[in-house]
Amino acid sequence: MLKKIFIIMSLIVSAFALTINSSYALDTWELNDDGYHYYTQNLQFGNSITIAVDPSEVLEIFDYNLNIYVVPKSTSGIAQNQVKITFDYDDVPGYFGLYYEYADKSYLAISFVSNQAVEIKVRKLSDITNIPDDDLLDVSELPQTKNEGNFLMDVGHVNFSVQDRKVLITITYFGTHKIVYDMGIQTDMSLFNSTEAYYVNLSGDDPQIFINNSDNYYLKDMLSSDSKTFVKHTIWNLKTNELTHVNEYKAYTYIKQNDEGVLIAYFYTDTFVMDRILTAELEYTSRIRTDKFGFITEYTDWNRRQFNYTSDDALSYLDLSIDWNLLVPGWGLHSLGLNPLNALTIPRIDVVNFSNMTNYNITQNEVKTYFESLYDSFNNNSQEDSYKLFAFALSDGALIDTGIVKMQTEIYNNKNNPEDPHNFQIFHIVYETNGHIYQTVGEDIDVVVDTDPDISTPDNIFSALEQLLKMFTDFQQFMSSLNWNDTLTIVIAVVVGLIILIIIKSLETVISVIKMIFGAIKLVFMGILNLVKFIFSIPGKLFKFLKFLFIPKKKNKYKRSYRK
Repeated sequence: MLKKIFIIMSLIVSAFALTINSSYALDTWELNDDGYHYYTQNLQFGNSITIAVDPSEVLEIFDYNLNIYVVPKSTSGIAQNQVKITFDYDDVPGYFGLYYEYADKSYLAISFVSNQAVEIKVRKLSDITNIPDDDLLDVSELPQTKNEGNFLMDVGHVNFSVQDRKVLITITYFGTHKIVYDMGIQTDMSLFNSTEAYYVNLSGDDPQIFINNSDNYYLKDMLSSDSKTFVKHTIWNLKTNELTHVNEYKAYTYIKQNDEGVLIAYFYTDTFVMDRILTAELEYTSRIRTDKFGFITEYTDWNRRQFNYTSDDALSYLDLSIDWNLLVPGWGLHSLGLNPLNALTIPRIDVVNFSNMTNYNITQNEVKTYFESLYDSFNNNSQEDSYKLFAFALSDGALIDTGIVKMQTEIYNNKNNPEDPHNFQIFHIVYETNGHIYQTVGEDIDVVVDTDPDISTPDNIFSALEQLLKMFTDFQQFMSSLNWNDTLTIVIAVVVGLIILIIIKSLETVISVIKMIFGAIKLVFMGILNLVKFIFSIPGKLFKFLKFLFIPKKKNKYKRSYRK
């Protein structure tokens, strides 16, 4: 009897468990007039359902926040063909939630105050060509957007549905607007995997879509009235069907030492607003130049240095300014003994306050002169409080001028090659704007660098041996990159070899001629030299001759010696 009761209870529990986790395979879709197949179902509380479509079809789920259908995509933007929907308890006590789960995402789609069955909304697009022409717009019929400073009212949300090289654009802006494009073979279709895209048409005749190409979902903040950040993006001109990829923004850096010798990099951009920089990761290359007695110049080796600090960090350094009261008695020279007890501090990262320039030796006019030479809009933007000039205190340097000895820290800056790895580089900046934290990375920044003093690219960034090894390595890489199985490559190599042999033979002939010329020059030179020697020897020989004629020779008297 007990055994039967146990079996019955087990069946009841199993049935209850199956009710809670039941999953329905969808095999009935209804084709609507808009070209989509819809499947709707009432989902009971505690149940879940998994919906899947064929890889060639586009699955769309209903976004209750935007009140539109969207393509479920992974964090990396890959469209998904399967989604799991669960109706269960909400995180907030007393509420019940409908959850979506697909790829690497799982989130609450909407909350309810009741646990009564809810209707799920799912649809699929089997063929973009099934969409009726009446539901599609011409590009000239796309709506004009506003510019009232309210992002939700100023832009339209964009959803892409892709099949082969066809793209269905669904724009939600005071209604739903659809348009289809056939993309060329050169178009990278992964562009439409983006999970963030917005429609803008301010003039009514210039419809554009901004597509986020990065992992940072900042496109909304970039397109707001006061841009707060930058992300790599593509601007799709729907009128011309042209794609413009914007992968970096302009920024400007001016590096100079303050009066106490601290090396400071002044950083500015008006691409977006930064209230304050929290952390920065930079690198630069520097050396110290020493001039002695006005004609002897010495350099230290170039040194690559790293800057990785926060706005809370400070640089402690010694005051390297000359104390004119310290004189060496009897010499009339300035002392090099700078007051070692005069220790100072400066923030590693700070906003330049032109009304209080205690730490900096740059004027607002100097900044304007420098930045205005780079672009015209700086003069106007500099009057706004939104765009700030930031100062990075890189390191304590050498800035001494005693009249006899002058020391100056120099920054390596190869203007002819902005990609030179020894140049000043920005790798990562974290900043705050309007209470929100953003980041920008070096690969997004096209930074223009200038230095004071502005030195030409030094020729001793590499030693002679390093240059020779580099040339050999470059040649070795070039030879390795050649396809020696290619007939054309072999023919070119043979022709080049013959030309080199001809040049070598020509050089041998030239060298022989040069030797003959130098031999003739040597012969003439030796003849002239001997002639000069002979001319200068004439007086001596004449003197000896006259001496022989007029001065008689003395007779030597010999004494005989006898041996006994």
